[in-house]
Amino acid sequence: MTRIAAVGNARYFTLRGLRCGRSSLLRCTFWTFVGLSICALPFAPPSSAQPLAGSGPAADLTPPPLRANPLDRITPVTDALLVRVPDGDWLTWRRGYDATGYSPLKAITRDNVRHLRSAWAWSLPNGPNEATPLVHDGVLFVHAYGDNVQALDAATGDLLWQYSRQLPRDEQPSVKRAIAIYGDRLYVPTSDVHIVALDVKNGQVVWDQAIGNRKDGFGLTGGPLVARGKVMVGTIGRAAGGNVIVALDAATGKEAWRFHVIARPGEPGGNSWNGLPLDKRNGASVWIPGSYDAELNLAFFGPAQTYDTAPLRNASDQPGVTNDALYTDSTLAIDPDTGKLVWYFQHQNNDQWDFDWAFERQLIKLPLFGQNRTVVVTGGKQAIFDTLDAANGLYASSIDLGLQNLVTSIDPKTGAKTVDPRLVPARRSLFVLIRAARDRGCQPPMILPRSSFISLSWNPAGI
Repeated sequence: MTRIAAVGNARYFTLRGLRCGRSSLLRCTFWTFVGLSICALPFAPPSSAQPLAGSGPAADLTPPPLRANPLDRITPVTDALLVRVPDGDWLTWRRGYDATGYSPLKAITRDNVRHLRSAWAWSLPNGPNEATPLVHDGVLFVHAYGDNVQALDAATGDLLWQYSRQLPRDEQPSVKRAIAIYGDRLYVPTSDVHIVALDVKNGQVVWDQAIGNRKDGFGLTGGPLVARGKVMVGTIGRAAGGNVIVALDAATGKEAWRFHVIARPGEPGGNSWNGLPLDKRNGASVWIPGSYDAELNLAFFGPAQTYDTAPLRNASDQPGVTNDALYTDSTLAIDPDTGKLVWYFQHQNNDQWDFDWAFERQLIKLPLFGQNRTVVVTGGKQAIFDTLDAANGLYASSIDLGLQNLVTSIDPKTGAKTVDPRLVPARRSLFVLIRAARDRGCQPPMILPRSSFISLSWNPAGI
C-alpha cells in the first residue's frame, strides 16, 4: 500500500521553471509507486515578457493553494445508503443493490453534451481493466489489472493512496469486474482467490481471507456483494464438484456460510446430473456480482453452465434421474443471513451451447399478478430476457429479441424453453449458426426505473 498526498498539500510536487528557446516549459519531477516520472506541459510566459521570479534554470514557483483531501470527510456506507444511493455516488458495480445501472443525474443533457471536455486523465496499468469504479463522497475507487486498487480525488484525478497485492510466484493476475464498499472498508477480490478488506481512508489491509485455492480449480473474476454485514462472492473455474458462493463477516472476514451452486447427490436437485458422481460435475461459475432486495432480504446470483457437456447430452434411463444439471443457468435467491436457498428458476436446462445465463439480476417494480411487485429481470446470450417474481421465483414473462434460432417456444405459464433437437451437438460433422452475443459481461444493460425501459448494447455473433 502506498499513500500519496494530493497535489496542494505540504508534500506537493516540486515544480521547476525552465527556459527553452523562445518558449518556456513547466516541468514537474516526482516519485510515485512506479518510479521517477517526468511530465512537460505548455506554459505561457507573462504578457510583459518579464523573466520568472528568481530567473534561472531552477527557479522556484509560488506554492499552489492547499487542497482539501476528500478522504478526510468521507462517510461510512450503510445498508440504507446502498438501497437509496445519493445522486452523485456509484456504490456497486451497477450503482446500487438493484443493479439497474441507472444514474439520476441530470446536469448533462442532449443540448450540452457536445460541450464536454476532458477534465483530467489517469493511466491504469496495462492489461484488461474491466472493473467498474466506485464513487463515494468525491473519492473514486478503481480496481486496476495486476491486483491494484487506487483511490483518486474525483475532482482532480490526484492519487490519494494505492494498494498493490503481492501474488505468489506461481499465480498470474486475472481480470476482475467489481469491488465493493461497505462501512469504512473496500472489499477486493484477488487473483489468488482471497477477499481483502481495505480501510477506505488509507488503503491499509484490515483483514485477508482465503475463499479457495487456484490449484483446486477455483478463481475469482466477478466481485463481492455486501449486505446485512455479509460479504458474498461467487467463484469460477473447473473445480471438481463445482463452484461456490461464500459469505464472510464484513467486520472480521470470518466465513459465515458456503453454498454449493452444483446440486449435491442426495440433496434437492442432486439427481439432475445424469447420474454423474460429484467429482465429475463441474462449472456453474459465478462471474458477475449479485444483487440484493432489502425488503425481501434476498440476494440474487446467476451461475453459468457446466464446462463438460458431453456426459449430459443424452438423458439417462435411470428412474428419477434427469440431465437438467442444476443449478446451472439459473437464478438463485439466497438468504444472506443463513446461506439457505429460498428459491431457484432454471432459465436453460442442459445447456450444451455455452449460453451463459450468468449475467446481472436486475430488480425493478412492475405490475404483476394484480399487484405492484419486485421482479428479477435477466437474459442469456440467446438475447432472451426472463422476468420472475423476486419473492418466490414464479415465472412472469419472456422477451425474445429474435437473435437466436435454438429455442422454438417458451411455455407461457412455466417459462420452460423447448429447443430444436436438430441443433443439439452430435457426433457428426455439423455446423449450426446460432446468433448469440459475446462479451455480455462487459456490456450490462441499464433499466430506467420509472418507465421500465431496458437499454442494452448487443454484439451479434455466430457460434
